[in-house]
Amino acid sequence: HGSQAAAGRGRVRGATTPLGFGRGLRSMVTDEVSETEMRGTDAAPSTTTEEALDDWFNAMSTRNLVAPVSDMLNAKRAAGAEFLSTLPRPTRRMEPWRYSDLKGMFGTDYASPSASHGVSMADVEPYFLEGSEGARLVFVDGAWDESLSDCSKILEEGVAVGGTRSMGGDDTVTTMLDYLPELMGPLPGLPTLPNQPPPGVNKETCTGASIMAALNQACIVDAACVVVPAGVEATSNLQVVFVSTANSAAPSISHPRLLIKAGEGAKLNLTQSMVGIGDGDNHFTNGLTRVVVEKDAEVDHTYIQEACSKAQAYEAMSINVAESGRHSLLAVCLGGAQSRLNYDVVLEEEKGTGEITTILMAGETQISDLHSSITHAAPSTVSRQQHRNIVSGRGECVFKGRIKVEQIAQETDSEQLCRTLLLTDRAKVVMMPSLEIIADQVKCTHGATVSDLAGE
Repeated sequence: HGSQAAAGRGRVRGATTPLGFGRGLRSMVTDEVSETEMRGTDAAPSTTTEEALDDWFNAMSTRNLVAPVSDMLNAKRAAGAEFLSTLPRPTRRMEPWRYSDLKGMFGTDYASPSASHGVSMADVEPYFLEGSEGARLVFVDGAWDESLSDCSKILEEGVAVGGTRSMGGDDTVTTMLDYLPELMGPLPGLPTLPNQPPPGVNKETCTGASIMAALNQACIVDAACVVVPAGVEATSNLQVVFVSTANSAAPSISHPRLLIKAGEGAKLNLTQSMVGIGDGDNHFTNGLTRVVVEKDAEVDHTYIQEACSKAQAYEAMSINVAESGRHSLLAVCLGGAQSRLNYDVVLEEEKGTGEITTILMAGETQISDLHSSITHAAPSTVSRQQHRNIVSGRGECVFKGRIKVEQIAQETDSEQLCRTLLLTDRAKVVMMPSLEIIADQVKCTHGATVSDLAGE
């Protein structure tokens, strides 16, 4: 583990920084410098009471766009709401939320999105990738909009795409919908699910994804479904655009859902675009993505977050990779007043590969956060993690990256590197790369560096 601090530029905090709390939740104290001082004297304390957080989650769980598009989703929604009621609310005392601005994230009473969203083709066209004709799915506030989508080409290639209703009750879809990351146990009323984390997930090392995932499930309207059958190699770059509407009169909350399954030997190239559109600049996007990569399958996955300037943008990704499979993620987070990406991949069978390259950019008073967890759970698995922070103004980037190598995962090959560029004196970064190695025949490296622009 190597580190290099820039001289006289920005603020750097690491994993050993102490926290101080008084009674209840007060402003975070770090190295005897208050959060208000570190973010500027005009910054509000980033705290809120536990009672207020409980009220917020209870209220948001009822802010649904419309009834789900199928009866099957009604059952999922009810189970999610029941599970949500059992979970503790986030506080700064919890390790996954230690550096989050909870007041900024949970301090607004968001409304339900309007069923008549008013988003036109002219609104979404600027976000379409060149050459994506015939391979576009568009969801607005979590619901599939067929009038804005064009799936003709990707369907011809043998890939099943669409909303949950168009998938016709596919067992693959229903099973994937039951999976919630970092579940402390089975959903109420449901049997134990395959590949679920066991009860008693480590609260110190988890990404904190469960409560937001439960809220997504409690409010689910639809899901973008992408199923690539065994042996099918899609040649088109499928783009899935999730639009969150930004209404100036009443900022709203939406819960996009993406399900991806690549069958044995299948190949898929997919771009996930998260955008905000409307006459306002605030919305809350609570996204949840589930990816299953079967034996010898390959998924190249790009994630681009372009939320509105005052938005809260949250996304949790859970990926499982089977024998000789590969999942490669490129994630770029640009928008929002505060954004967070939780990434969790389990290399569950021999020779599985997980690759993640992420770029966080924060300017002015933005906060951009990546919590990642890579688990090597089988022999001869490979992971590569490259993370970059670019911070200006009074922006802040947070990186907490964990790699765990189980005892069975002999001959693991893993690399992790976080690099940060601080462009102003008041820019700030928190970096916590970590390795947990139980196996004894491994090749693992990790590190973090911080620098500023050269004087010339």
